Amino acid sequence: MQIKHLWITMAVIIVLAGISGCATERHIAPTLSDSPKSGLDLKPPVLCAVFDGRASQEPKDAAAQLQEDLKRIYGSSIEWSNYFTKTPQGRVAVRVRLVILGATFGSRLISTVAFADAVSSAQGSAIGPWGTVVGNISAQQTLFAGSFSGEGWWNGAAWIDLEVQDYRGAKPINFTLPISTLSDSPRPWQRAGPEV
Repeated sequence: MQIKHLWITMAVIIVLAGISGCATERHIAPTLSDSPKSGLDLKPPVLCAVFDGRASQEPKDAAAQLQEDLKRIYGSSIEWSNYFTKTPQGRVAVRVRLVILGATFGSRLISTVAFADAVSSAQGSAIGPWGTVVGNISAQQTLFAGSFSGEGWWNGAAWIDLEVQDYRGAKPINFTLPISTLSDSPRPWQRAGPEV
């Protein structure tokens, strides 16, 4: 009976470890909180485009939010165009491509199981009308002990490609500036001691 109970307990621990190892995601939208650039009036305005190139486009309005913030900050100094439109001669174009925005939560449950044998023994003797009586008693008991600990962490990333094309001079200038930040922040979120 105890062996059957032990196997059921171990099966429950394995199932809980599998369930707690699942991951979830957190999505973010880029925002620019800079104040409007007063006195900036570029002629001709810079051609600008924002493209959402993420595999999973959550939140769906991330590109639109970034475009609205750029409009608010730069006003008439930006002329909006299609991301894939060729830059005309004599103009400057800035293209922003969202590559990754968000974080993934990972967790794991670490469990250890231990079996131990506890052996107890005792000796006794007594003298009575039948003479001296000596007795030896020993008992063996198997103990099942387990412990578990858990930890969780967010793996976050923000990656934006900023492409600049300057076709005003005799020799065109074209470069892409990748702007990325990665974070891996482990955070223990649960600790538990041994259970017997």
